[in-house]
Amino acid sequence: MLKSRAIKSLSVLLCLIIALSAFVTASAQTVTAETPRSADETQLLWSQRIGTNYKNAPSVPTVSGDSLIIMSKRQLLKLDTATGETSASAEMTKRPGYGCVPALCADGKIFCPLEDGTVEAYDFATMQRLWSFSDELGGQPLSPIVYSDGCVYTGFWDDEETDGNFICLDAVSGELKWRYTSKGGFYWAEAAAIGGCIVVGSDNGSDEINMTSSVYCFDAKSGEVLDTLTVPGDCRSGITVIDGTNELVFTTKAGYFCKTSVTDGKFSTGKRLKLSGASTCTPTVYNGKAYIGVQSTGFSGNLQIIDVASMSVASTLTMNGYPQSEMALTTAYEAQTGNVYVYATYNSPPGGVSVITVSADGTASKAELFAPSGEAAEYALSSIAVSEDGKLFYKNDSGTVFALSYKEPDPEPQPSIFARRHPAVNVLFFVSAALPSALNSHPLILLISAFAAFAYSLRLRGRGALCKSLPLLILPVVLTSLVNGAFNHYGVTTLYTLPSGNRMTLEAFAYGAAAGTAIAAMLLWFVCWNEVVTEDKFMCLFGRVAPHTALLVLMILRFVPLYSERFTETVKTLGAGETKNKRFARLRIAAKALSGVVTWALERSIDTANSMRARGYGARRRTSYSRFRFSARDGLLTAFIAAAGSLAALGFARGGLEAGYNPIIYVERPNPLGAAAAAAYALLCFMPMIYDLAEEIRWNRSFSKI
Repeated sequence: MLKSRAIKSLSVLLCLIIALSAFVTASAQTVTAETPRSADETQLLWSQRIGTNYKNAPSVPTVSGDSLIIMSKRQLLKLDTATGETSASAEMTKRPGYGCVPALCADGKIFCPLEDGTVEAYDFATMQRLWSFSDELGGQPLSPIVYSDGCVYTGFWDDEETDGNFICLDAVSGELKWRYTSKGGFYWAEAAAIGGCIVVGSDNGSDEINMTSSVYCFDAKSGEVLDTLTVPGDCRSGITVIDGTNELVFTTKAGYFCKTSVTDGKFSTGKRLKLSGASTCTPTVYNGKAYIGVQSTGFSGNLQIIDVASMSVASTLTMNGYPQSEMALTTAYEAQTGNVYVYATYNSPPGGVSVITVSADGTASKAELFAPSGEAAEYALSSIAVSEDGKLFYKNDSGTVFALSYKEPDPEPQPSIFARRHPAVNVLFFVSAALPSALNSHPLILLISAFAAFAYSLRLRGRGALCKSLPLLILPVVLTSLVNGAFNHYGVTTLYTLPSGNRMTLEAFAYGAAAGTAIAAMLLWFVCWNEVVTEDKFMCLFGRVAPHTALLVLMILRFVPLYSERFTETVKTLGAGETKNKRFARLRIAAKALSGVVTWALERSIDTANSMRARGYGARRRTSYSRFRFSARDGLLTAFIAAAGSLAALGFARGGLEAGYNPIIYVERPNPLGAAAAAAYALLCFMPMIYDLAEEIRWNRSFSKI
């Protein structure tokens, strides 16, 4: 894995060097870095709260090597991609305006689009200002800067019906090469360099959405308008050049996906595809497919996959919100799995990142990769920057910059060989191991039981379940100790006297801790029981003795998690249109969901009863099949459990393994019989792991002889 990542990182670096030596275009962001593909593979590496709301939020991040470039207020910041710490900064003369446009790193410089029609250049290494340019018409810096052949290009916008300039500046001196004035200006319109030309879309100079606008083809050196293409609605999309061709694609606010080509500075007639809604999203194109965000209503929207050759919609996915920004796509896993992965933000709370998996046959599915919470949950207009080592960077309107990285998946849980033994052996073990926790309050016995259950639960469920198992070990101990100490006042060792005169005693706290440890052990043993004693094992043991009761218990155990899952899905569905995490709104949604789930449960119970009746359940005595056979090894394990359990029981009764907590704490010292009983009980509790280890050693030895 590491070797593969190193090779791919080197490839990315080579591509970047070649690209920078030629030009930087508005091509969609297609990378070869090994990015995280699911929520399980994703971790929040770091986050920085740089602004407080959308008005002073930082700019869209730009990645250059191991640095992340951010514009915030009048600060130009260079952050370390690994830690988020500021490594260098510079004071800019103006603000970047609404932070939806990134700075551009090219030719060893950082080019910053700033308010009032200002563009500034900084030396990347020293962060020293090299030059500053202010356009005569001013305007908001909403058009991303493009670098090509020693020049930078950008446009400005101030109002729907106000003139705005598109300019060309010398990248070294900041000298104005040429400008073009257009009514309505240039809004989110990222240009593309192709064949000595600069192609850029514009607004239509009117508030009416369905009026036509122009896409311009300029001579890159002189600024001469070589041709114009009339399109419906504002063109607030970047122009994407399809690799290896002279074809261009873009979207319009009137809801069209447009394709054209440029030959000798002239547009072809081109084709248009009517979309389901407006789009301002710059297309990401790979392998004949274009990925764009399309608005539905308000801030809701879809991701549409367009077959560019046939100009048809190949797939539509409902998103958490309207994806308005350019998407990132990685091909790192295509050779291995046939899948490519597309990453999109959405302009709706919580402003997270969605990942779209596109298989080789064209099928696509969406999942949530990352979702901010709390104050960081806000709208997101940011595109995603990808580093060479696969880190993802973006920001949302909370003013927070997020860094997401690949997380090595937790190792798969080790299969328990003991769990494959006969159900009678498994059940006998759990009864023998768990019962002393409820009957004996000696600290040694409680600790053995609790830690053995905790260790076995980790083996059964893997380290990924640590966050679920650890609270079961700690919380009962802490809570029971605190509650018992607060409300029971027996004992002679006073720790604190309340104003009411009641005492808080050491003995009460100690007994609470002992009782909490017993509860923790029982809970963890029950967790292990659920993993080992499966439904077919339960039916094997009890199906013949009490078939009706066994079936009823299994149905309850099955339906409880099913209803819980249904409730969660219903809450998510009902709350999909909520724009804020309001407390009363959540309660209202939960009440509606509960009502719906109860109705569904009642209907399902009727359907289940009818299904069982149709299959003849209860008509006659039923036979049962079991694949489990009691072997000689099962007999040996049964004998060991019985022997260890009997010795432990004898020691508990006569071996000095007693403890008391009222009126004083009294823990009896074990006699030789008690010590032997404690050792036998420890062997019994840890027996599944010892058995698994022994079988693994035996297997490895036999395998090594082959």
